[in-house]
Amino acid sequence: MKKIVINHLDKLFVTSDAATIIRELEVEHPAANLLVAAAKAAQQEVGDGAGFVVAFAGELLSQAESLLREGLTTGEVADGYARTAARALDILEHKLILPGSGTIDVRDAGAVATRLRAPMGSKQHADEGIVVAGGVIDGNETFVPATPAEASSSSPETKNDALSSICQLVARACISVCPLDNAANFNVDNVRILKVPGAAPSASSLVRGVALKRGVEGAVKAVSDAKVAVYAQGFDTSGPETKGTVLLRSGAELEAYSRQEERAVEALVAGVAASGARAVVSGGAFGELALHYLDRAGILALRVPSKFDLRRVCRSTGATALAKVGAPASADLGFAKSLRVEEVGGTKLVVLSQEADLVGDTAPAPSPASASASASASSVAVVGGAGVTTIVLRGATDAALDELERAADAGANAFKALCRDARAVPSGGAVEASLAAALGHDAASAPGLEGYAVRAFAAALAVVPRALAENSGLDAAAALAGLHAAHAEAVPYLVAKVGEGEDGAAAPSCGSWRLGLDLEGGSPRDLSLGRNGVSDLFSAKWWALKLAADAATTVLRVDQIIMAKAAGGPRAPRGGGDWDED
Repeated sequence: MKKIVINHLDKLFVTSDAATIIRELEVEHPAANLLVAAAKAAQQEVGDGAGFVVAFAGELLSQAESLLREGLTTGEVADGYARTAARALDILEHKLILPGSGTIDVRDAGAVATRLRAPMGSKQHADEGIVVAGGVIDGNETFVPATPAEASSSSPETKNDALSSICQLVARACISVCPLDNAANFNVDNVRILKVPGAAPSASSLVRGVALKRGVEGAVKAVSDAKVAVYAQGFDTSGPETKGTVLLRSGAELEAYSRQEERAVEALVAGVAASGARAVVSGGAFGELALHYLDRAGILALRVPSKFDLRRVCRSTGATALAKVGAPASADLGFAKSLRVEEVGGTKLVVLSQEADLVGDTAPAPSPASASASASASSVAVVGGAGVTTIVLRGATDAALDELERAADAGANAFKALCRDARAVPSGGAVEASLAAALGHDAASAPGLEGYAVRAFAAALAVVPRALAENSGLDAAAALAGLHAAHAEAVPYLVAKVGEGEDGAAAPSCGSWRLGLDLEGGSPRDLSLGRNGVSDLFSAKWWALKLAADAATTVLRVDQIIMAKAAGGPRAPRGGGDWDED
């Protein structure tokens, strides 16, 4: 369910994203701030898992309260939680990795889009499965029509196609800016998001460059194959640093003074034109004379007041932002394949692209040969290495656009984690159910009072499948019972040492440890199978488990809260002088 959050600036958010809710809330309790810090750390590390951290850490503390009431000390519970968390992370890394998930071509748009469905779907449910006009967009951004059987089928395999528009756009945007030499150096900031109100999310598109929601300053609206000069300040003649006085005795002197200023601006623009630049991007305002001569020279003038957008323009074009206005050197110029003004949904955009894109329906139609080849292939590799890519999101309302932006941001962060560690684990509560089954088995043989903490840790893991069942309208008790019964078969394999447990029903080929909660049917099944299979990133799950357990054990080890606040009593008046004299 979505929440309405109003922050300290009275800005309203309608979202179910835990990271957004945590970021906008003003948490005052020091212990609760520890959980908030853990959730923010998970979001910063892998871009996902904030909700899991808060929910699981809260459930661990709730289970710890019962143990403390039964007579256990906080130290015993905290130590038991720490050892159990280490054991759970070991099982996760050595027993619950999906076979073959560690190797993936990060430049294969279809494979990447499949991996992004889970993190993006958690932010914007149902939009990760958008099918464009009765078909899908394949790995080459080519429309592939759906067959009549697929169009009329109501099965989730066709209704939520893995090669959906939103996931495909995010996947292709990330691949296009992924470094060619080392994919682990992927920078999330190179994937920009521009929200344009209107139309449906399926009308979202991709720009291989920078798109800005503004117009140009002069009369020149479009240039192609142009060199670009970038200035960090306004484009005009420089004035003196101090105030000066000019004494003019006649009209002729005034006219000469004005002509001198015009000649200075004309010489400035002539120097820019002589360098070969056909577009000038300025971080400040353009002077009227400068704009006049730029129009006469056929040079496009674009003002970018944001220094961050100016850096992205430089990154996309390869230009150097000049601090002083003057004729640029050839090494300081950048290049733009196309720089033009377009209107999308009634909103004017300045689009700086390095190749064909889909904004404003200006992309050339694919040839029949390429279209047929794309239709026959399920995924296409995309060459990366571009500077900046912009995703133009469309939506009916601002709230819908905000949700799509969070989903796209989650997809970009997931791609970053995918480039560093591609391993995946089962989704739908399968990991939590397997860990609960294995830890429940370990609790029986745990020495002393540690078994109580192990059992409480295993019970806290049920918060994830329980939340999935309740939010989907299923009978939570029946769904959890079926899930735990299915995972009980994999206990011999889960508790065996690495390299053991490869025979009989405990072998990983039995697949019971991969069963997650099917939210449509209500029964456990392997959600990673099929063309629309979903899975969770191992790194996201690993960090979420570790940070949640660390936050809970840190809170348990605190016995007093000491806050530095002003002492009580009446405040002294703000008057000056000897206010306390009789």
